[in-house]
Amino acid sequence: MKLGAEGVIPVPDASRAPADPGGAVDESLLEALITEAQIVLPVDLSALANRCASALGLNTVRIYVVDLQQVVLVPLDESLEALPVDASQAGWAYRTVSPHG
Repeated sequence: MKLGAEGVIPVPDASRAPADPGGAVDESLLEALITEAQIVLPVDLSALANRCASALGLNTVRIYVVDLQQVVLVPLDESLEALPVDASQAGWAYRTVSPHG
């Protein structure tokens, strides 16, 4: 798969993505996105994650990183609030390494 003009892998319009995340997914597209993830700059990680979400038929992705003391989940998107690891659904998912929705 070739990179687009901006140096990123183009993802089809989200309206054409599978309606259900369990539906058919273009595995070659996901493989290309994973390859791109290995070289993407940290500031571009959110955009890449959203393109991956779109390829899976999801609307958006929020990425949080944990602080060194593992007390707070800090969002890469500065418009979002930090979340406590011990008192949030995202913190529970982090602590148990399990999805939670």
